[in-house]
Amino acid sequence: MNVDIDKLVPGQFGVSHGSGLGGEIIRHATASWAGHAFIYVGSGMLVEAVSPATHIAPANIHDDAIWAYRMPITATQSGMAVARAHALVGRPYDWPAYIGFTLSILKLANGQQLDEVFAEDHWRVCSADIVDCYGYAEIPLNFVAAKITPAGNNINLISPANLLDLATVNGWV
Repeated sequence: MNVDIDKLVPGQFGVSHGSGLGGEIIRHATASWAGHAFIYVGSGMLVEAVSPATHIAPANIHDDAIWAYRMPITATQSGMAVARAHALVGRPYDWPAYIGFTLSILKLANGQQLDEVFAEDHWRVCSADIVDCYGYAEIPLNFVAAKITPAGNNINLISPANLLDLATVNGWV
């Protein structure tokens, strides 16, 4: 871990190497170390999307976590992000998103083409939970300014690698 849990502000996100098939697909497709993402919700707990559904877990479950602990977040944003994270608990994991993610990475379909496919998708992958929480809390994740290009506009096509790159470029880690 790059920082002790007690230094985190609720609402800050972290990434880890990830495990299993999902993490392997993400790491291979993005050529990144990061294969999983999660959000700190306070009291030593995090919310993460894993199969079969988003759940709450101890924040120290990922001993290789890289936390965006320097990310500026107001008390209002923190409260809103945490509230949204709790609201996502129980949401089914989005294994079909990996098909879209793979199509995008292989340049067989672009983000605009996939946006229509995902328009009614209410499932979530791990990094999509972070983007969802931050959108709800009006916390900007400016990938364009950081010169980071996610695979598409749909939040299920933003990867843990994108989040790690954003945190690194902005000096949040």
